[in-house]
Amino acid sequence: MSFFCCIGYGETSKVESKKPGFFALYTWGEELVRYSDEIVKIGIKWVRLGGRQIPTKEHDEAILEGAKKGIHCVPVISDKEAASKNDMKKWRETVRSVIKRYGPNGSLWKENPSVKALPIEYVEIWNEPNIEFLEPPEGMLRDELYFNLLKNAYEEIKFLNKDIKVVGFNTAGGVIIKDSGPPIDGMFQKLKYFGWLKMIKDVHKRGGGKFYDILGVHPYTTPYPPERRKLVESIEVMRKEMREKSDGEKPIWFTEVGYPLVYPNNRNVKNEDEQADFLLRLFGLGTSHGIEQIQVMYIVDIIYGPDKSQRSFGFFDGNRWRKQAIATKVMIDLLGDPPQLVSTISDGNEKFYAYEFKGRSGKNVIMTWLDNDEPEERGINVGGIDSVTLVDKLGNKQTLSVKDGKIKIKIGGSPIFIEK
Repeated sequence: MSFFCCIGYGETSKVESKKPGFFALYTWGEELVRYSDEIVKIGIKWVRLGGRQIPTKEHDEAILEGAKKGIHCVPVISDKEAASKNDMKKWRETVRSVIKRYGPNGSLWKENPSVKALPIEYVEIWNEPNIEFLEPPEGMLRDELYFNLLKNAYEEIKFLNKDIKVVGFNTAGGVIIKDSGPPIDGMFQKLKYFGWLKMIKDVHKRGGGKFYDILGVHPYTTPYPPERRKLVESIEVMRKEMREKSDGEKPIWFTEVGYPLVYPNNRNVKNEDEQADFLLRLFGLGTSHGIEQIQVMYIVDIIYGPDKSQRSFGFFDGNRWRKQAIATKVMIDLLGDPPQLVSTISDGNEKFYAYEFKGRSGKNVIMTWLDNDEPEERGINVGGIDSVTLVDKLGNKQTLSVKDGKIKIKIGGSPIFIEK
């Protein structure tokens, strides 16, 4: 799937440097325009905007709508024609056109002076270049072509505006337990599809570590929760590779991930409750282990073009918020965006997870769950306070008394927030 998001540009203007939001959605232009008010109500202010090769009228409309609502967009730049011929001159022209239109002082903002500019601050270079979405010329492998694309895009972007950040790779796959697709550190010999880790390693071997600011991956674990596909261990594998073979450790973004209700070959979760639970657990693990942004697939359900299959990832079912949308709002309302980790209480010891964050209200909040289908009673130290407020994924609240600095609660696979 090809994707894209909103932000801004100007040849001599400086992009305001601040930490991006942790919570983000992946969408196409028309859905962003339709659902922008609902996205803002959830508390999400960052989107990855997909669609046809940028720039188009649809992108213009979406980025303007994002700017009006305070939603930052992160574009995915691609050019299949240039890639198919390894034509770096044409590729640089495409990259340049995106930055000059949507970056600081870009033509989109000059043409629409009534809209307060929200130029792009980040761009993603291609979507899933390790599989069929990047088709190299005959005799060239994907890693060689992607190295060329990444290097030329990075150089062009930094020449125009050194403050715009480049998100590289955005690979299909991002966890070290393989359920489908090519071997993680190998390749389908006939199709020449690269495993996600092999793609990163081979581009690094060519010197590509210098030509991106952020590492993007798509760590799908569906139909399993993230812990059972070694998400945390996978993050450490990425960091080790960057430390040893890149020019140092860089931030990591999950530039596409989600838990569908309907998906081919039964690779879907059971129901909306499981969908919301797994997504919250992904958020909890991601933010506590330093992932800078997670872009969730998707605003609405889709029919996937190549095989016409239904893929029900949507935050919204028509005008109805699915439980994962409600749960995301609950987490943002409690923790803010980005969340600020205070301490790790338990990082999976006996399948028990508990992390303490600085709460949005000023009170610290513990997020906890158990990687187990059956709830178990657990004791948690909360300190010298009289009571805490338990909040479930749908925002239901319960006051609980504290005894000797501890509480005892039943914890299962559905995360609970404990406001101290």
